[in-house]
Amino acid sequence: MDKAVLDRFEDQHVAVLLVGSQEKEFLIHRELLPSEAKEGSLLVVEREDNEIKSIQLDQSATQAQTKRIQGKMAQLREQKGMRKKNGD
Repeated sequence: MDKAVLDRFEDQHVAVLLVGSQEKEFLIHRELLPSEAKEGSLLVVEREDNEIKSIQLDQSATQAQTKRIQGKMAQLREQKGMRKKNGD
């Protein structure tokens, strides 16, 4: 089993997955994804002979990543607001 991220959609029918620590790119039919998957979702994939056999959404990891990113964005907005107040 490998970890993957749903990087993007290309046209209406193709999804681009970045799989493993080396983020190897795989193109798959969008219909093979779990229905809840969206760009940025974290997935668990099973590969066999360089072909993806199964895909599962890792909801807990996706939620944790979303929360972490939202926190970082809030920090950046706060820092930007402080610079405006200080005239930087």
